[in-house]
Amino acid sequence: MVSLVVSFAAACGGGGVKLDDLPDELVDALCERQVRCGAYTSVADCRNDVRTQFEQIQRGVDAGRITYDEDKAGDCLDALGGASCDSTQANVREEPDACRDALRGTVADGGTCYGDIECVSGDCSVPDCGMACCAGVCGTTVAEVAIGGTCNGTTGPCVTGSFCDSSTSTCTALRAAGGACTTNSQCGYGLYCLEAGTCAEAPNRGEPCPEQYCADIGDRCDATTTTCVGLGRVGDACAEGFAGLFDCIAPLTCNQTTLQCDNPPATGQPCLFFCAAGNFCNANDVCEATKANGQACQGDSECDSRYCDETTSMCADEPVCG
Repeated sequence: MVSLVVSFAAACGGGGVKLDDLPDELVDALCERQVRCGAYTSVADCRNDVRTQFEQIQRGVDAGRITYDEDKAGDCLDALGGASCDSTQANVREEPDACRDALRGTVADGGTCYGDIECVSGDCSVPDCGMACCAGVCGTTVAEVAIGGTCNGTTGPCVTGSFCDSSTSTCTALRAAGGACTTNSQCGYGLYCLEAGTCAEAPNRGEPCPEQYCADIGDRCDATTTTCVGLGRVGDACAEGFAGLFDCIAPLTCNQTTLQCDNPPATGQPCLFFCAAGNFCNANDVCEATKANGQACQGDSECDSRYCDETTSMCADEPVCG
């Protein structure tokens, strides 16, 4: 039950929709996909785990550092909500063009910025100034590099359908089945990288998963049958300890007493990383109610606001800069 974190600097959405409606529309699109794919029990449960960082985007639009296109945002939402359940497919691995066009930075290279999305280059270098808000500088705009072109830390990214081969510093086409690889991102769509270092067809539900990998986000590899199966529902068996964290459909967790998928523990109950909404798993592995602004914290998950100020070590509203 890994919480879904949504950053508008990384994924955009909306859809013939007003900017004010954008956060809810995006969350619904993403959560409906999670439910469709069997990764979450319900849209409502998914929404409890989603964090939207919209205020900073709104500030950037208001200040003219970001432009917003309602129609492109609509296309982006459709693409995100309709994406495959198979995480190896192209429409999951590649950002839709509409999402890049829905929110675009207007700040030129060398201009003042407060986040990557505000820059034409997509790169805002923000120094640590010792305050919550530090102004940055937009980096140099660089073009994508074609297959066969040189790629390194100063060039643009490789074009879609390729990766930067670190051994040759060259943009290389995604590898076919049987091709050499070190990560899944180097393999073609529908493939993954075996531990042996070659690309292979990614297993889906009902197929063998000898390396404990299943492509669909709502599946897991059953340890007994070594076959991809759907995530467990209430009462289904799950593994002991850390392995069991990935056996149950979110937000269910593996009850370490019964070793069955169950509702997440509530306030005062023992926990293994996860608790029911409105709680966090504290250092004593006990669920504790999240804290109001002004209370001491050690991490974002401890706060009602989902933001722990690193300077004061207290829960607070996340600052909006610029």
